[in-house]
Amino acid sequence: MPSPLLDTLPASARSQERTQRQRWDATSPENYDNWRAQRRTEFFDELYLDALRGPRVLEVGCGQGDMLAKIKAKLPSARVTGLDISPVMLARCGSRGLTDVALGSGNALPYADAQFDSVLAATWVIRYLQVDVALAEMARVTRPGGRIMFDLPFMPGHWLVVLSRFFRQSPRLWRHYLRDAYLGLDGRWVPAWRRSIEAAGLTVVDVVGGIDSPVRSELLSFRRPFRDPVGLALSTIVWFLAQKPL
Repeated sequence: MPSPLLDTLPASARSQERTQRQRWDATSPENYDNWRAQRRTEFFDELYLDALRGPRVLEVGCGQGDMLAKIKAKLPSARVTGLDISPVMLARCGSRGLTDVALGSGNALPYADAQFDSVLAATWVIRYLQVDVALAEMARVTRPGGRIMFDLPFMPGHWLVVLSRFFRQSPRLWRHYLRDAYLGLDGRWVPAWRRSIEAAGLTVVDVVGGIDSPVRSELLSFRRPFRDPVGLALSTIVWFLAQKPL
């Protein structure tokens, strides 16, 4: 995926791109389905589907097309486009009849300016991107008045899940999870993320948090949205909705 913009990224960001491509190329459909089936995915999918506007929608990091299919069902008259770094995932999209997809990076979107009415990066995709670059790219390809949205795990609230794994995993697996799924998280709080969004020329419209129960109970996890400062501070995952000014 040659791009002058990608060439300007730090070496660590380029390495992250290679790692993520290898990871998703090696992920089986069964493992991907198990990951998508968790309650947190349903919780945030509902937020995305309610916030989307057409007639053109782009999903950055579309994976094997689960969210694309939901968007097409929600907005049947919209043109829904997917982008992913993994050719294996895009092949699975094609096998489902989702053919408006492209291979590319969220750090260098292969689209002209002001093409889309809504741009989303669901299920933690933005965590694996160079955040300021990715936000600027999403803002660039969004039409004035269009919407940009993403979610990501939050370090302040995610520690309860990490702690719970200590009691139900082997020490080796727990150390791996601690290193790869927690210590690598962005440590910023909601006000800092607001500033990053605004620095991309966007206006924050909504911020919603969800809490994952420390006992990993489907009955207790992600039962209601939190918008107050305390709820957001305790949230495991936070979703942001922004708009590009007219």
